[in-house]
Amino acid sequence: MKRVVLSALIIAFACFYSAASAHFAAAKSVEITSLTFRIEDSYGSYSRTQNQSDFNTALALSEKLEREAEKYENAVSLFVRDERLSTLEYSAARLKHLIASLSDEVSAELESVREQVETIAESEIPYWYNIL
Repeated sequence: MKRVVLSALIIAFACFYSAASAHFAAAKSVEITSLTFRIEDSYGSYSRTQNQSDFNTALALSEKLEREAEKYENAVSLFVRDERLSTLEYSAARLKHLIASLSDEVSAELESVREQVETIAESEIPYWYNIL
């Protein structure tokens, strides 16, 4: 009887951990995606108007995105493979330098960050093809 109870507890813990990780990854991906859109709006506004406050806002948001990506990497590294996370963190770190140098690649890098976060979140949702 002890083995049955222990087995049930292990299965319940695994189910809870799976659901919690999927929820966390989805919630953080929404937050990071929102940051990328805000950066894109600020940088686009700066490109059109040359308003220095928009440029400073884009830089500040890119620093926040870098910190959030690092927090995200630390939190989900338990259940997500390292190569996906390192690519996300690299893209987030690269973004600040692209904005500072007024590069044309900012939009592409933001789209890359969004796709990477979406891929991580999708891989954690317990679909049958993620389990088997």
